[in-house]
Amino acid sequence: MKVCLCSIPVEGVGEKPSRLRSEGPLGVLPKIAIVSLVKWMERNGRESDVCKFYDIDMLLPSDADIRKFFIEHQPEVVGLSAVVSSSYGQVMRISSIIREVCPDAWIVVGGSIADSAAVLLSKTETDVCVKGNGEIAWVNFLNYVEKYKREWNYEALGKIRGLCYFNDAKELVFNGLEEAIPAEDLPFPDYDLLLSGLQDQPEAINNYFRDALQSKWFSFDERALETHRLPRVAHIPVSKGCVARCTFCQRSFKGYWVPSIGTFEEHLIELKERFNVGFINIADENFGSDKSHAYEVARIMKKHDMLWVATGIRCTSVTYDDIKFFKENNCSALQFGIESGSQKILDMMDKVFTTDNVNTALDNCLELSIYSPLALMLGMPGETDETAMETGAFIGERAALLETHPEDMGYDLYYAIAFPGTPLYEYGQLTGVIGKTIDEEEQYLKNVSNASIFKRYYVNLNGAPTKDVIFWDWLARLEASRVYHQKKSSLSSRNSKFAEILIKNLEQEKKINPNVGLKYSAIKFTTITQFLDKRIIGNPLIDKIPRAILYPLLKYLVYFEFIIQGILPSNNKHNIFREKKVKAVSRIDDSLLKKLNIKKKRSTLRTVVTQMKKMGTVLDS
Repeated sequence: MKVCLCSIPVEGVGEKPSRLRSEGPLGVLPKIAIVSLVKWMERNGRESDVCKFYDIDMLLPSDADIRKFFIEHQPEVVGLSAVVSSSYGQVMRISSIIREVCPDAWIVVGGSIADSAAVLLSKTETDVCVKGNGEIAWVNFLNYVEKYKREWNYEALGKIRGLCYFNDAKELVFNGLEEAIPAEDLPFPDYDLLLSGLQDQPEAINNYFRDALQSKWFSFDERALETHRLPRVAHIPVSKGCVARCTFCQRSFKGYWVPSIGTFEEHLIELKERFNVGFINIADENFGSDKSHAYEVARIMKKHDMLWVATGIRCTSVTYDDIKFFKENNCSALQFGIESGSQKILDMMDKVFTTDNVNTALDNCLELSIYSPLALMLGMPGETDETAMETGAFIGERAALLETHPEDMGYDLYYAIAFPGTPLYEYGQLTGVIGKTIDEEEQYLKNVSNASIFKRYYVNLNGAPTKDVIFWDWLARLEASRVYHQKKSSLSSRNSKFAEILIKNLEQEKKINPNVGLKYSAIKFTTITQFLDKRIIGNPLIDKIPRAILYPLLKYLVYFEFIIQGILPSNNKHNIFREKKVKAVSRIDDSLLKKLNIKKKRSTLRTVVTQMKKMGTVLDS
């Protein structure tokens, strides 16, 4: 049987990528989901299948190129692996081309986008979706096709867990989630398979790697400059899943697993010998939740003299002693999933930790010279000017400890985006901002196709006036600068060498990250934005002006720019301008929580959504 698996880009159809696959401080993430599907096929006796991998995400081919590929190969089953729902436009485009030239092929869509199965099955050429862990369901479906060919045998299909499809009455059927494969069978990236997906562009394999010294992640570790060290950095996932349930996070399965340490070591040796890799990014959502496994990973990194970072870790997963052990075993950096400096918003996100937990973890990293950059989110339901300022104050205090102005320290500040399958998306539907019909859900998916975490893509589920929403990032930055200037003399740094390196890192980031300039080029008319960036933010004299005078003045200045931007037709492709007439939403505050009979001290969005479902249209009353 001829089978094809395809990776799906997140860029919108017809949109120019914000960065080339060869750009950015770290390489492209290996397509581990596709590797896992192929390995499970092989493990279950399907080695004889002619399974082609077409890495559409890496190659970004034209419609003509895709059409040519499928005319040539004529697969009987095509699997489209779409990591997140912002790939919807590409799934529509690619499935349409496949159906045109392979009319009898089964088109199967998996990944987190399958949470929108009803839309995919109604509005695209998708035949079947796979929800949750896909390996077992995929192989079982291939066995079905081998027996029934192109026939719709609903009794047989109904026995395959994980599948979602329309029955003969056009009713949506979901057979329930399939189990995960055993942890010992979780694969590491197979670069021979990944290479095969690059068709006639084998040189693109280099996009999985970067020069480690061009990345900020290792710049604080003197060991990175040792002359014997191999130069490249690669991604390795050493766990699957997450123990947390953040209310904004889209994931297609529940649970947490760790693969075999033995196969991890084998993969590390291959990277070292075959690809000249001396640095590793542990590309986990949740490194360290299995502490004994994390310690073994660190020991093996040390054994093979690999410097490493982990870019997804919970602040409550590690103690000072853990970080010290990681440092001694070649760790250079840890990035915690912090998201907010406001306890109210952390609770709304269901982070299940406190700002004290965050500061403890960051203090421990600072004392041990472990780099730990900040990434924070604005715009969740419950966000207010006050909570945005709390996030800004948090940034300012961390910058003061580093003896570096926040703008020189560098940090990521982004806006929440609601994806199907999350409490945040459910909240959007319950408030009426996101529709519930197939047509309305599809329109939302089209709107967030190519959407990223930048403000211009934000859909306002918060209920705050637009003039407040678009000012929150400025407010956080202003407050960060003000608090930094207030506290820089009183907060003693435990590692002042970071300051100079941070500034150099920021300069380097501007050179190698093409997204930096999009702030001014992606939206027409940014004169006020540029003025605020260059003249206001970080100005110690401006920071002395009372908040009650400065902040309202700047808020209306930013809102004036927004009004002008909204007049320009080219800006209307961005959600922040497109959603001018959405339904007004009640804001989550104490009065609403009381109305919902929520009396818990720690109010999460999940609790709010649950109560709204129980009480019906309470927000409309």
